[in-house]
Amino acid sequence: MQLARFQEAELMHSRWSMLGVVGVVAVEVSGNGTWIESPVAADPSYLGNDIPLSLPIIIGTQVFIMAFVEQQRSSQTDPVKRM
Repeated sequence: MQLARFQEAELMHSRWSMLGVVGVVAVEVSGNGTWIESPVAADPSYLGNDIPLSLPIIIGTQVFIMAFVEQQRSSQTDPVKRM
């Protein structure tokens, strides 16, 4: 039982890390800076578009959306659908 849970966790972590790499590469390829310079940017933007929201609002929204998605995923009883 533990091995199946570890396999599921590893699969989810690898998917999220691949999405993170795509985000980093998209910003650098589009010429909007590098991932190293982004924390010190005076005007926060994503792919050249200004972000009109403050950081706490963005974090709160992301936490809410991720909690909903994870709750929906964890409610599945079929192990294949959970992954």
